[in-house]
Order: sequence, then structure tokens, then C-alpha cells
Amino acid sequence: MIRKTIGFRVGIVTFCLHLCLAVFAFMTYINSKSSTAGLVFIYFLFLDAPIHLLITLLPFS
Repeated sequence: MIRKTIGFRVGIVTFCLHLCLAVFAFMTYINSKSSTAGLVFIYFLFLDAPIHLLITLLPFS
């Protein structure tokens, strides 16, 4: 794997963004006193769906 390609860098940035948003959603869920705090995780359905679709459409997968 060549780590200097633009695709690799975009993948790393996407991973970091996703990790930060997952930590943010988890902290929101833990610190919230609302019974609907679990709905924050629904956001990741919409965030992950394009990523999973993109991975399945890649020519080398």
C-alpha cells in the first residue's frame, strides 16, 4: 500500500472525522439526562451509509 497517495490521506481524514464524531456522540449519550439521548447514534446510520456504499463500489474490493 502506498501511503503517499491522495486516496490514503482522504481515508485517514475520514477515519479521524468519524472517530471524533463517534466519541462526541458517546459523550453526549453518557452526559445527557434525556431518555432520547440514544437517538444521537442514528446520526451514524446516515454518516456510515455513504462510506459503506463507497467501499462496496470501489473497483478493488
